[in-house]
Amino acid sequence: MSFVFGSPTEVVEGNATVYTPDPRLYTDPRGRPAPWLSPVFYNPQGAVTRDVSVALASTLGGGVRMLDAMAGVGVRGLRCVLEAHVSHATLNDVNPDAAALACLAASRNGVSHLVDVQSMGCNALCALSDYGRGYDVVDIDPFGSAAPFISNGVIATANQGILGVCSTDGANLCGNRPQALTRLYAAVNRAPYARKEVGLRILAANLVLKASTLGCAVTPVACYCYHTYFRVHVRVVRSPRKASSQLSNIGYVPGCLHRDGDGDGNGNGDGYGYMREPSCRKCGEPASAGPVYTGPLGERETLEAALKKLGAVNSATAYASRRLVETLASENGVVSLYLDIHEASKKAGVGAPPLRSVLDSLADQGYAAYPTHFSPTSVKTDAPPEVFEATVGRLGSR
Repeated sequence: MSFVFGSPTEVVEGNATVYTPDPRLYTDPRGRPAPWLSPVFYNPQGAVTRDVSVALASTLGGGVRMLDAMAGVGVRGLRCVLEAHVSHATLNDVNPDAAALACLAASRNGVSHLVDVQSMGCNALCALSDYGRGYDVVDIDPFGSAAPFISNGVIATANQGILGVCSTDGANLCGNRPQALTRLYAAVNRAPYARKEVGLRILAANLVLKASTLGCAVTPVACYCYHTYFRVHVRVVRSPRKASSQLSNIGYVPGCLHRDGDGDGNGNGDGYGYMREPSCRKCGEPASAGPVYTGPLGERETLEAALKKLGAVNSATAYASRRLVETLASENGVVSLYLDIHEASKKAGVGAPPLRSVLDSLADQGYAAYPTHFSPTSVKTDAPPEVFEATVGRLGSR
C-alpha cells in the first residue's frame, strides 16, 4: 500500500503498534514536532488520555463494543482491543489515509477479526446508531472543539455506556475567545478565578443539555484537563425522567459576592459557590460564567476501579496516568471551584506557603482540602474563599 507521504513509520504505544507518517517531516519553525501538520494525525502527547480510556473501558467487563469515531491512526481503539479486551471496535476517520493506516495496524497487531475500519464523517456514522443498540464505549476526539459532534455521540452510545468527548479549544472554553465560546457552547466564561475548571464544567454542561434534548441523562465518570486536552467521560442513561433530574446540576458562577455559601435557599446558590440562575437574585449582577455543570466531575467508584486497571497498563506514560487518576479520585468529592495559593498570597502581600502546609491547616480547621490536577499551586476545598485567603495569609512568608 502506497501513500503520498511516503512509507509510514511504526510507533509503539502500550501494547499496540501503529503506523504514522514520519514525524520528522512535520515540525514547526523551531524544529519541534507539529503533529497537526501531518496528513494523518497522531499526537504522542495524548498517550496519557489513551491510558485513561483503556482503563475506563476495562471497568465495563466483557462483551464491550467500541466506536472510535475520530480514530486517526487508530491507536485508542486498538489499545482498547488489545489491553481492555474490548470484543469489537469500529475505527472511523473521515481521512481515507488515516483509515488505511488503521487497517494496516489492525493487521499488524493480529486483531483484524475484531476491528471494523470505516471512513465516514463522524456525525454521519454516529447517527446510524439512532435506532440500533449503540456502542458500549464511544470516543470523539476532534482537532479543536467537540461541540458539533456531541449530540450524535450521545445517539451512538448504548444505554449505560460511556461516551468520551475531547475538546482541544481551551482558549475558547477558558473565555479567551468569548464569541467562539458563545457560538460553540452557548456559554460565557469571565470567571475571576479557576477558569480552567470552569471551562471543563462548561463542556460537561453542554453534554448534559444536549443529551437532555434526546431524552438521555449523562453523568460524569471522569473529567479532566491534561495539557491542551479537555476530556469529559460520561455515562449515558436513556431516560427522559433522569435527564430532567440531571438538569438540577446546571448552574452559573456568580459575578458578585452574594454566593449564598450556607445554601439556605434564601439567596442565589446551592452552598458550593454556584448560582441556580444566570443573574443574582439580590443585586441583579449577571453571572460571570455559565452554564456550568455543578456536580462532581467523576464517579469515585469508577475512578478507583480505573486506577486498579491502570496497574496492568503497559505504557511509558502509565505512571503519569495513575497519578492523574489518583488525584481525580481524591478531589472528586469537592465540587467548589479550585483556589490558587499564589493568587491568594499576592492578595495578602505574602510569599506563597507550601501546598502541604495549606492543605494541613485547612484540614485542621475541619474543611476538606485536596491537591488538584488543574494546577500544582491550587487547592480543591469546601472552605469559603475568605477562609482560604486568611489561611494562606497566615502561613505565607513576610
